[in-house]
Amino acid sequence: YTIHEVTIEKTTGKVPVPFFAAPAVDLSVEWMALWHGAVVGEIEFYRPRMNFVNAPSKASSQFGVDKPWVQKIKQLFPVKINRFAVHDGEIHYRDFSHDPKVDVVFDRVQMVGTNFTHSKKLSKTLVADIDMEGRPLRTGDVRCNVTLDPYAPKPTFNMKLEMAEVPLTKLNDFAKAYGHFTFEAGTLKVATELNSKNGAFSGYVEPVFDHMSIFDPAHDSDNPVDFIWQGIVGGLTRIIRNHPKDRFGTRVPLSGNFEDPAPD
Repeated sequence: YTIHEVTIEKTTGKVPVPFFAAPAVDLSVEWMALWHGAVVGEIEFYRPRMNFVNAPSKASSQFGVDKPWVQKIKQLFPVKINRFAVHDGEIHYRDFSHDPKVDVVFDRVQMVGTNFTHSKKLSKTLVADIDMEGRPLRTGDVRCNVTLDPYAPKPTFNMKLEMAEVPLTKLNDFAKAYGHFTFEAGTLKVATELNSKNGAFSGYVEPVFDHMSIFDPAHDSDNPVDFIWQGIVGGLTRIIRNHPKDRFGTRVPLSGNFEDPAPD
């Protein structure tokens, strides 16, 4: 059956956008699984929107869902979910506390997750799999694959993500809000890999900047603080840039534990 106009909102604090909203959510039995003697379900989300909100206070922030919502889903559909799919979704990172307001969006999100019942009847492996693709900042392309053990007591997964080149100017609200500078030109692409076993993770993030240029401070702001900050950023940009190729790339190692994360 189909549930229409689903909305999940934070009821404490002041968050102006819902955590989750979708015009339609379809719940059904996975018929192919019946041939293998398993009664499991699948859930399909149509045009869902998720909003993660950063704010100075916990009451105004929004990064998760209360456990009662999970129980509500189980009450509505008391069958183990083996497969889920997202059609034309959007994921937003927002910050309403800065000027300009920040809205980093991934749209046209398509996602499929399979084998979440951890059953050898339905799969040759006990590993669940998630494939996702989308459009970062309403341009470009991002693809991600995650394999995981959904029943491990602590996070156990492998993740790979690649983001194709996007114009840096699309990040200007983010850069202005958090760094007090703006991009004049250039592109960014990202590759990342993260592996976790029993809650201990390791991996890397590898951003690559091409033809990056920061706005000329003299043309950007009359604020002396902005002027000084952009001068520093512009100087660092000139120092670290690979001049022959006009490219700057680095690999940032990541490691730690989800209970006590710390950068390398």
